Amino acid sequence: MQIFSNATLEGARNCVLACGGAEKGMDVLILSLVDDISNHVEEKAVQALAAVCQEVGARPFALWATGMEKGWWDDPSEIVLGAFANADLVINNTLAIGRPLKAVRELMFSKGIPMVRNMATTVGILSSDWARFPFELSDEITFRVGNTLDRASQYRIVHANGTDITGKLGKPSMTQSGISQYGTKRGKTRNRPFPQGAFSPTTSREANGIIVFDRSIPWESQHLGLPELSWHHEVRVTIENNKIVNIDGGFEASQLRKFFEETARHIGPDAWNLSSFHGGINPKAGVKISPETNPALWHRGKHNHPSVFHFHLGGSKEVEGYDYPYMWHISVEIDSPKVYLDGEIFISDGRLSVFDDLEIRELAAKYGDPDELLSVAETPVSALRGGTSNRGIQEANK
Repeated sequence: MQIFSNATLEGARNCVLACGGAEKGMDVLILSLVDDISNHVEEKAVQALAAVCQEVGARPFALWATGMEKGWWDDPSEIVLGAFANADLVINNTLAIGRPLKAVRELMFSKGIPMVRNMATTVGILSSDWARFPFELSDEITFRVGNTLDRASQYRIVHANGTDITGKLGKPSMTQSGISQYGTKRGKTRNRPFPQGAFSPTTSREANGIIVFDRSIPWESQHLGLPELSWHHEVRVTIENNKIVNIDGGFEASQLRKFFEETARHIGPDAWNLSSFHGGINPKAGVKISPETNPALWHRGKHNHPSVFHFHLGGSKEVEGYDYPYMWHISVEIDSPKVYLDGEIFISDGRLSVFDDLEIRELAAKYGDPDELLSVAETPVSALRGGTSNRGIQEANK
């Protein structure tokens, strides 16, 4: 018989019950990949998720799949898709079999299968402050951030590294994000990230300016043949009327150009779009692990920290889906920019303005000291220069 700590069970209940909404009689698929180097999954964490399903009378089915070695650029098997299609709820512990794949988007948004995109795939993360942060509170933060985005018409993002870009806000894409407005509780949507870590990708329109960065997501960097933690040179991207018109920055810039050129063969000029942006919302996001030990696992927390902001360079969120089934954007990050919406501060010094809303503080008081719950945990260790990836660009675009 497996025994779990109270903290592990608290995190598992927050995932399966508060976020997933598992109930008696539901068939719950817990989906994982074997030997997934980009997204480590511990069997004991899977067992804890299954145990919580059984607590409420749901039926858990744990499926460990193979055949996704290239991540987003593989086709999941019909067996995996069949299991997904016949579940009442999917707890998805994989990165590769996720929203970017057209087949999975169709199951979520057309057939209506709710999916929890679970990032708490180890006992350590499942037991962490991040995974145990009250889901109701994180969902309300996400909702209020979304309401602010819905009301705004223009944005400006500036950073001391030279980033300075201004544009208009577009509507979210139903085919890509599954929501019709940003002010939406993620616990009611088909695509439910857990632990909640970032607000919904926000569509950019008519943007002009400069974005400067020196990293992407580790496993995206792997596909680009670049270091996982931090690149050797900064890249400077010039945006005109929401399109990438110039990329400067040594070898890194040339690898990015190759990605966009190859993707353009499949989706056309939209490959050069500034698709969207978003940032972290969970004040406790973080994974206590050395970045060199497992860059992808360490980065999972950093990517969802309020101090980190992400741009998606690639296909447009306003296009109603592409025939191309694979990933069509690259995520790039900068730390602690100032973000303005209609001239008002939205994010500053790694903190969301919504954390100071009276209603948010009152809700936090249900679960403990609002000052403690809403205090931003120490920023995860800054990305190190160099990194460890040496995988060349794969035949990602088939």
